[in-house]
Amino acid sequence: MTVPYMPCETPTSFVSRLAARNGIPLAGSFCEDQGMLFRQVIDGEPAAIQRLAELAGVDPNLLFASTFRKIDESVRLLGTERFDRQWMSRARLRVCPAYLLRDAEGSTLPPDAAMYCRTWWQISFIRTCHLHGTPLAILPSEQRTVHDFAASVRPHASDLSRLVDTTAPVETTRLEDYLLRRIIGDGGGIPLLDGLATGVAARFCEVLGTVRLHGRSQRSSKLDESQLRIAAQFGCDLATAGEDAIRTFILDLVRGDVTRSANGGPQAALGSLHAWFSDNRDTQDMERLRGLVRDAVAASLPIGSGKVCLGQSVDERQVHSI
Repeated sequence: MTVPYMPCETPTSFVSRLAARNGIPLAGSFCEDQGMLFRQVIDGEPAAIQRLAELAGVDPNLLFASTFRKIDESVRLLGTERFDRQWMSRARLRVCPAYLLRDAEGSTLPPDAAMYCRTWWQISFIRTCHLHGTPLAILPSEQRTVHDFAASVRPHASDLSRLVDTTAPVETTRLEDYLLRRIIGDGGGIPLLDGLATGVAARFCEVLGTVRLHGRSQRSSKLDESQLRIAAQFGCDLATAGEDAIRTFILDLVRGDVTRSANGGPQAALGSLHAWFSDNRDTQDMERLRGLVRDAVAASLPIGSGKVCLGQSVDERQVHSI
């Protein structure tokens, strides 16, 4: 017996629902019966995804489009979108209870075979359901079944209505809407961010917004999910306004505490923004953002020729201390 593949459903969710439909409580056991490994589906190995599509009689291209494919231990690809493992939330059961209720109520299948996982629930930067306007809920799950969606959500099926009734509404942010457009292939629409890896774009907005809202000394890692969500909104507003808006913000940041900035250089001027650039490895995306910020800092602080600013030597002094 099979189940229909649902739009933007992860392959791990699909194979988990297939197992439930056939009366097998764990997706791993179902995969073994079919001559494949659940771990291969989790890692998005092409042969396993192809085998799953053939087994269920669905278009493999649909499954591949919603597959997080393991590139190495730290990187996953969703289509052409690149995500560092740290930017994903696959080790937690994040769901929209209202979506799951709708799945169950609109199907003749048992609830655990009807409710499915959307790809964007596994992206840490998306914290809100765009359709129902509620925060995503984090449900308790066992580590051994966290990728097995049907098995993980099964114990919570009777509690979903209560979760829906007790969850306060909240609007999605512009960054969340932007990320969702990129994930489902509708394009981004923010030129400054469109050329960046999805995770880099989102983290830049979070860090930038944190400094804008809370000052240069505040680290985004110290904010809770609600605060990060708001910070990301403010950072996305700056990114949407474009490079000139970013430069103006950096200039205002430096001039706001010119004495400390002049004495301490770029690190003092940028605070946690400088720390973020320093903590992350060099990539083409990161260097593009560093260059944008570096140019604004060099135009505001007395940095001598040959001095290092954000990992690169300054070619020519632009500002003198006297």
